[in-house]
Amino acid sequence: MDDFEEKNIEIEETASSHVSAQDTMDSVKESAYKILDLLKHGEKTTLKDLIDKVVAETKVRVSVANGLVPMVVHEWAKNGKGSVNKGRNGGIFPGGKKVRLDPRERCITCNQVVRSKKSE
Repeated sequence: MDDFEEKNIEIEETASSHVSAQDTMDSVKESAYKILDLLKHGEKTTLKDLIDKVVAETKVRVSVANGLVPMVVHEWAKNGKGSVNKGRNGGIFPGGKKVRLDPRERCITCNQVVRSKKSE
C-alpha cells in the first residue's frame, strides 16, 4: 500500500465517524423537548441553563447548541406548550408564565385603580 491509499482510508474513516446535520438537529431537539417536558407548569428555566443541559446530554459543541436550542425552544412555544419571555425576568415557562393578579379595587367604567384619599 502506498501513501495515497493510506490517506484515502484515513479520510473514509473520519468521514464515516461524522454525524449528519439532521441527526445532530434531531438529537438536540429530542433532548431539549425531554428537558422541557420535565419542568412543571409555571416553573422557569433560562436559555443558558437549557443549552448547558443539552450539551451535557448530547455531547454536541456549545457553538452548535447555541444556534439550535433557541430555534427548538421557539418552535416548542409556537406549538402552545409554553412561552419564552425576554428581559430581566424572562425565561422559558412551560404552560406559560404565571398570571399576576392585581387585587386592588378598579373603576367599573374605565378600569383604572381607585385610589382612596387619605383622611387628614
